[in-house]
Amino acid sequence: MSCNQPISMIHQLPEWEEAGYAPSIEYYLPADAMSDDVRQGLDPWLASLLNLTPDQAASHFHARWKGSLDGPLEGILRYFMQYRPKSIVTRERKSWLLCELPESDIRSRDYFLLPGPIDVQGLRDRLAQCGFDNPQLVEFLGTFSGLREDFEPGGGAFLEGNGDWISINEPWMAEVLTNYHEWQNGLIVFNSKGGDGLVVHGTGKVGWWKSGDTAVTDYAVDLTDFCQRFAEHKSSAWGRSRGFEKPIPWPFEGPSRK
Repeated sequence: MSCNQPISMIHQLPEWEEAGYAPSIEYYLPADAMSDDVRQGLDPWLASLLNLTPDQAASHFHARWKGSLDGPLEGILRYFMQYRPKSIVTRERKSWLLCELPESDIRSRDYFLLPGPIDVQGLRDRLAQCGFDNPQLVEFLGTFSGLREDFEPGGGAFLEGNGDWISINEPWMAEVLTNYHEWQNGLIVFNSKGGDGLVVHGTGKVGWWKSGDTAVTDYAVDLTDFCQRFAEHKSSAWGRSRGFEKPIPWPFEGPSRK
């Protein structure tokens, strides 16, 4: 670690601070200076990375996903595995590995936050209670549950296995959605920064509910189809935004169906 690099950094938008939200603290790897009380609150997998260099942590990061590289998640995983571990981020009782795609001559910096592995059996049981018997969904959420594209409490996160789940079954949704009955009891497995939702139905089909729209748009016939489209979208969805000289990665906003 460069002697000019700070040991840690606080991430907090002014509006979050004014609202009383706790900040996110980033500890650069190797996180030798992290206090014992913070260490004790870490997820065990993340705690095992604390004293590693970013390159050493990368081998653990890759090993975690290696077993899924021969299945439908391959394209998405290979995209994310371009990113390199940089730091451990904590916020209250939660913790993540921050992985970064560094800035280059042709693009701006990008990152995501990966929590520790979840209890897959607990996830499977909870999905069953919600009426889902879909091995693909278990594998998908078992891999990406809790992954974030921004710091809490910002948007852009996959459903957390032990968090609050949102299904298409609220009375206000029935009033808003013209195709409510086609998607009733569908599970929102991702919320974008813009408030859009990725919906998986019990039949296996996947839809995109764009914020403000009065219908869920059909996106993929099943999760295998979705994963292929999603990998293509993530690999190509770079564009310019006001205030950025270089292209930035559009988050998971409105993936278009070709």
